[in-house]
Amino acid sequence: MKFISLVLLASLAGSNGQETRLLFGFDTADTSQWSTVHDTVMGGRSVGRLSATGDGTLRFRGTVSLENNGGFTSFRSRSLDLDLAGTEGVEIRVKGDGRTYIFSTERSDVGLFGGGYWQRFATEKDSWITVRLPWSAFVPTSFGEVVQSAPKFDPAMLQSMGVYLYDKKDGPFDLEIDSIAAYYPGSEVTPTTSFPDDYATVLSLVQTLGLDKELEKLDGDFTLFAPSDLAFQALPDGVFQELARPENADLLRDVLLYHVVPARYPAAQAVTLVNANSLESSVLQFAVEGGSLKVNQATVIATDLELAGGVVHAIDQVLLPTAVAIKLSGLPSTKASPVAESTTVFALIEAAGLQEALAAKDRYTLFAPSDAAFAALDPAVVEALLLPENADALRSVLLRHVIDGGVTAYSALQLAQSVSRGSGVEVEALDGSALDLRLDNTGSLAIGGSKITRTDILAGNAVIHVIDQVLVPANLKLATADPVSSFIEGVISRGVKDFNSGDIEACAAGYRTALEALSSFGSLDDQLLQAAIDEALEEASSQSARNAAWTLRAAIDKVRTSR
Repeated sequence: MKFISLVLLASLAGSNGQETRLLFGFDTADTSQWSTVHDTVMGGRSVGRLSATGDGTLRFRGTVSLENNGGFTSFRSRSLDLDLAGTEGVEIRVKGDGRTYIFSTERSDVGLFGGGYWQRFATEKDSWITVRLPWSAFVPTSFGEVVQSAPKFDPAMLQSMGVYLYDKKDGPFDLEIDSIAAYYPGSEVTPTTSFPDDYATVLSLVQTLGLDKELEKLDGDFTLFAPSDLAFQALPDGVFQELARPENADLLRDVLLYHVVPARYPAAQAVTLVNANSLESSVLQFAVEGGSLKVNQATVIATDLELAGGVVHAIDQVLLPTAVAIKLSGLPSTKASPVAESTTVFALIEAAGLQEALAAKDRYTLFAPSDAAFAALDPAVVEALLLPENADALRSVLLRHVIDGGVTAYSALQLAQSVSRGSGVEVEALDGSALDLRLDNTGSLAIGGSKITRTDILAGNAVIHVIDQVLVPANLKLATADPVSSFIEGVISRGVKDFNSGDIEACAAGYRTALEALSSFGSLDDQLLQAAIDEALEEASSQSARNAAWTLRAAIDKVRTSR
């Protein structure tokens, strides 16, 4: 068996010695306990049918249609009377078509219309797999939206269960279920399936860059968010080719480390995360949307797999750290950057989360500073703009380059010529500021004092003109990096590199020195925080280097989140 192996959880032995409790075996032709429900109830056209197979399984197949706002199909049990107290989750043995399905449960005392308590599971095409879904990871959902006020799922209150297909993809589907069981906590994890074929890209990269050895050193204390092969194929044109160049090995390494969190977060815990630090030293953002766990903009499509003893969750997009996205902005063409000489601004628009807002407009005009214009800025200004505390300032600066409506060069020229020579006409930017549009002394169009060097680039609903300066407001106020936060980030960056290179002692020593130094900062006047630092230093003094590194890092993270 290869070293890199994704495995699904198999049987667990409970404290009572019982591993699983069979709920439905499907070894008879009786399907009366189950019924189908489709989007036809709301005008859709999806169809799904249940049948018993000669092999003693339940088969659910049909076609999903997105017409008439449709797009879902399901089968559900009638009311159940099961005593599942003390069980940890549900175990299903399935053979699918490669699509991602939803296992749904209902509490007898909680009414969730158009949904239930949902948890997604991925299938492997034409292969039998065993999937375990812990009760703690089921998310209360109504019409695809999370119900924040609903209580957590309680298996003792289970009223019914079922399976949805709600992946917003049309076409045929085919799912076969051999059994549904409840499982008990307490036994070892047993591998039951090898690394899926559609994750070969990330496997190859991990091995090529030697990251498998580094993950091995973590002794299972990590979580990997593994992009599928399709996710790599969906990267903007030229990005993967650029990352694969030998001279960009460090850049590619950073991308992969951005997908690794140095702590174990099974699905039951991952759904409770707000953010977590990656091995690349950037922060990943987490949210539950529509019953799915989101990591930044990627959706988790399979959970609780295993790699080198750690936890693996499969995702549908490759995550690019902002710093890497900006470094790659010199590519000739990318989907995010339709203008070869102005790619930095598009990376910043993405980092600021403005893409959807701009895409929702009928038409807009972007005066896109060239990459050279950004390079001419004070590096400290660019660095400050990328700080989380300056997110609003970054959005404001970017929106200063955007006006409503599609203004072509001809229209701009007509506007500029409509006033007396030497005067300009004011146009309103989306940040609310007034920009001066005029013909400069060379007869060229200029906006806000910046010369327009290239005009009329059409991209979707945008008209783009390239300009030679960044339009930074004279009164721009930026928060500078907190000295304590800057110190912490540097410590973590060095510690992560020491740890990953195998120098655990240096990592632990660096963290210890950092905590001792943090104790001397006058700004750390929180007595509880100081007590946590003192406790960590004392505890680590009697631990191995590896355990000490984690103990000290936990204390550093407490200081980090307090800033």
